[in-house]
Amino acid sequence: EPCFTIQRKDSYRLYDIILPVVLYIIALVSIVIAASMAFVGNEDVSVGATNTFLHADGLIEDLLLFLGRSRLPLENIQSIVKRAALDAKGIFDGTDYVKRDAMQIVNSFVGFYELHSDGLVSSNSLVGFNQATAEFDEKVTPITDNVQEMLDTLELDLYDQADSIEASIFTAMQQLDSF
Repeated sequence: EPCFTIQRKDSYRLYDIILPVVLYIIALVSIVIAASMAFVGNEDVSVGATNTFLHADGLIEDLLLFLGRSRLPLENIQSIVKRAALDAKGIFDGTDYVKRDAMQIVNSFVGFYELHSDGLVSSNSLVGFNQATAEFDEKVTPITDNVQEMLDTLELDLYDQADSIEASIFTAMQQLDSF
């Protein structure tokens, strides 16, 4: 005789029928709850993604407006540099007289001495003349050299660098335009 018995259909107990039905209902309810939570979560994700793209779009628009406004000062600076370079060229073209005239004054002292050396000696004015020449050389020549050096520095730093400044501004404007 077998150890187990095969139940027949008419011998199912109520427990044997209710347990699978209850498990089925619990699984069905769980699936419905999970689906509704997924739907709500999907809506939240969709709203979040939409808001993210809207804010990113606004940020890009603001960035483009900022870059457009940033171009205006660069154009103004470029215009100022061009005008300043042209003005400086006009100014520096007329400054060679500083050193030249100072040298002419020194040469005038030498020329005066050559013409009037006898008169200076006879009138005992040679010492005063030599002092005046030395004082001019001591005080005026350094001032003249400093002024000429300042003009040369300005010319090199402003006029000669104008192309470099303009090239840098042009590059910056090209980068702004690339957006």
